[in-house]
Amino acid sequence: MKKKSLAVMVAMMIVLAFSSCGTPRSIDCVSDNRFLVVTDNIEGTGGNEIFADRETGVMYFYHQSGYAGGLTVMLDKDGKPLIWEDD
Repeated sequence: MKKKSLAVMVAMMIVLAFSSCGTPRSIDCVSDNRFLVVTDNIEGTGGNEIFADRETGVMYFYHQSGYAGGLTVMLDKDGKPLIWEDD
């Protein structure tokens, strides 16, 4: 039983090692233009971007490092979502 579990784990690790987590992100992926790129500081395999939702104005911070990344809503000092105001 232990050999079978070990074999399954090794097979899963091999599959994960040779598969990618997705294709590199591109601004062109957003086809409906709902999100505005406020700042774009992506260089090489990592960086930061700030997006604003055109409908709600809510701003989001995105950080990318290699194939990993994270997205979070930006908050003001009172803990409310930060709203983009286009001049």
